[in-house]
Amino acid sequence: MGQCSSSAEIKPGADSGVQKEKYKVENEGGEGGGEETQHAAQVHAGEEGAGGEIIEPEKVDGTATKTPVTSDISVPQIFCGSFNINGSPFHAVDVEAWLVEHGATDCDLVCLSFQECGTCGNGGLPFPDGSCSGMDESNKADKLRLGAQDQVDLNKHDEFKFMNVILEALNVDGRTYEVVADVSIGEPPTSQKVEIDGKKVEWYGFIRSIVFVNTQNQGRLPPPEELKVKTLVCPVGEKLSMFEPHKYEDAAPDKGAVGVCIESLGLLLVSLHLSGTNKYGLPEMHFDRDRKQQLHRISKDFEEQVGGAEAYAKLKKVVMGDYNFRCEMKSAPEDKEKGGGDWKAVDAEVMSGDSARVQTAFFKYDRLQRWMVGQGEWPRHEDSHPGEEKVEGDDVGEGAFAAPDLLKNSVDAITTETTIVKGKVVDRSDFPVPSFTFKIGEPPPRAFAQKRTPSWTDRIVVGKEFEVEGFGIERTVVVSDHEPVWAKVKVVGGGGGGGVAQ
Repeated sequence: MGQCSSSAEIKPGADSGVQKEKYKVENEGGEGGGEETQHAAQVHAGEEGAGGEIIEPEKVDGTATKTPVTSDISVPQIFCGSFNINGSPFHAVDVEAWLVEHGATDCDLVCLSFQECGTCGNGGLPFPDGSCSGMDESNKADKLRLGAQDQVDLNKHDEFKFMNVILEALNVDGRTYEVVADVSIGEPPTSQKVEIDGKKVEWYGFIRSIVFVNTQNQGRLPPPEELKVKTLVCPVGEKLSMFEPHKYEDAAPDKGAVGVCIESLGLLLVSLHLSGTNKYGLPEMHFDRDRKQQLHRISKDFEEQVGGAEAYAKLKKVVMGDYNFRCEMKSAPEDKEKGGGDWKAVDAEVMSGDSARVQTAFFKYDRLQRWMVGQGEWPRHEDSHPGEEKVEGDDVGEGAFAAPDLLKNSVDAITTETTIVKGKVVDRSDFPVPSFTFKIGEPPPRAFAQKRTPSWTDRIVVGKEFEVEGFGIERTVVVSDHEPVWAKVKVVGGGGGGGVAQ
């Protein structure tokens, strides 16, 4: 299993963004590299049909647009955030922009998903109980080699700064947030690639999930000490360990997922990081197969860890992280080189300044969207079915891997305020451009870096038991080649589960 430890130092961040309105998706500017990288919108009114009747637009989850359910104060509101932080430090201004400006401090639960997180909890040492690591602490000095020792020694100090900057942002105006779960898998980020057994190895940090509860939640939640919480881990990567090169076999913690199951609320909160696109000249189909297999493996493993299929099916799921599925318009080998035809085609659409073109690029060419539509999990409509524009060798439709149980009966938060009329997506004025990949530290508005095709790699997918009250991508945080995403959700129907708001 994975292990936990790491380091980082604080750098100044960007200025915080302007407070965004509820139901408003930020409209600028996708993935975190994976191991090769060092590190919505308006709800449209009904349109008139041919006979003068009003046609109610459909939401992308296939249901008619309804007034959100917001009156039941017994239903906890949840802030979800995901960020591939690229092993970088976190400054207060970044936390303010990502969390506070988008209403995290108004929520009862704050659930944060990190990939390539520079630090982990437990003082920087592997967890001894096996939940995150099978590595014992005996003979530690012999195992922490190749420069990893310095990273572990620094982790405790850097972890304090990392956690403190989040808590200081949340605990304002009399609020008190407490950590009720903190689980991670991975190894400390290394400063450079190191050769191990003839392979170049570099670690970027941890897959991590942290859950905070607002203790002043007006009775919507039990006291923190009464919440029944279970943590889950599922490493699925292949990277060699900096501690013990042959430790992981087929379960390295550079890729995989961690989960927090709050049994008393029937919630499963998942933070994942799937395989990246790490070679040029190959179509995305080649990498999609690994990502799909990893999702199935994570789903099956978590099902077993929570007690079986029946218990798993009852959980209301939030699955966020760096899915690593890409946007692809051209798949020929020559188009898949660095800055090649595929990069140019996608960049032209998403940087056009035309939200309708950005939206069309997403619904036609985003590989996660196409896969889930092809499996019947997400609604099919004209803009999600390219027809003759289908890329050669595309296997994401019917007959491909079935959707994993983890993502069944789900909604992609980025699309929840998109409307469909008679099977046609209605143009939005604010569909967000991708969250990856950018040059680290470049001030906004950032141009997309040519290393990887611009893509919506960072996603928040929720079960249909949830009402999504807002989604966005925070453009002012520039410490990574990704930009952080966020969503505010609440369980509809008083937390019962099953169906969307009616």
